Amino acid sequence: MAWSILPGIVLASLIANLGPPLAARASPTVTRAGAQRQAVSSRQRSGLNARHALLYVASEADNTVTIYDLSAIGDPVVQQITTGIDSPGNISLDQNATLYVANGNTRSVTVYPFGQTSPTLTMSDGMTDPSGVAVTSNGTAYVPGRGSPAVIDVYPAGASSPSQVITDPLISVPSQAIADSDNNVYVADNATGVYELAAGSSQPVSLNLQALTGATGIALDEEKGRLFVSTVGNGNHFLDAYMLGSPDQLYHVPSVNADTIAFGSRHFDYVFVPDFFGYDLQIYTPRSHKPIGSLSVTYNPQGVAYKPPHVPKATAARGAPGLGRAARLL
Repeated sequence: MAWSILPGIVLASLIANLGPPLAARASPTVTRAGAQRQAVSSRQRSGLNARHALLYVASEADNTVTIYDLSAIGDPVVQQITTGIDSPGNISLDQNATLYVANGNTRSVTVYPFGQTSPTLTMSDGMTDPSGVAVTSNGTAYVPGRGSPAVIDVYPAGASSPSQVITDPLISVPSQAIADSDNNVYVADNATGVYELAAGSSQPVSLNLQALTGATGIALDEEKGRLFVSTVGNGNHFLDAYMLGSPDQLYHVPSVNADTIAFGSRHFDYVFVPDFFGYDLQIYTPRSHKPIGSLSVTYNPQGVAYKPPHVPKATAARGAPGLGRAARLL
């Protein structure tokens, strides 16, 4: 696995701000302006580190969720989860970095607290073909399902059975779902666009986003109020952006075959877009008309989720795995 930096991009603008200085990392091969150069070697760090930004990628073909440390290059894989994973689709992280995986074959959502590789909870009762999961701050999980009819199942924190099943004409071919810090839930739907469930509401409301075709993935930059949507139309895939509260499209740029996307911020803002048909995850900055870099990942990446640095705080104490001088520079 390796980072690849596209021509014309200053190396520091992509990776120096995601982690410690290049000299403190493993030995990567960087592509820049057509040239190859080897970075300084150092000891390889391993293990999850709550102080670091991490990227979770689900492979539908390999039945895995692989975790990448964005503070390391060369071989940034720090953990892989296989137990309880069966044809994973969309994945989500809650505010405590607990991982939720929507499994297509078992029609379930498996739940993994930070650092654990076996599920502590399986939500399956009443679930049909889960296509995503959004988790609010109180632990309530909203699970869109593409059954007949399509629904959104609502699971209270710690429950394996839903307390509510939401149906509506807007819920047609739901895909990725996300929740904001105010517990509003947003869903990308391939047939009806993007709709919102306001906190505590069971009535989806369309955002009426203009020039939107075939919404498959959704990500939110809550601080700046930007909404990113991966779309497909006439066989072409795009990354679109909107301001929350406005139906007008900010930009519309070509992308890879992505069913899900993720937003992350660490000094700079990034949108992570996996190529469902390959081994590549492309990295955009907002308003970039082409990817500024890429990460080689496991084959057939379907779901992607970003964990900010210093989350969860409780596990960032002394003795956290892989914690050294380079990590403390974060």
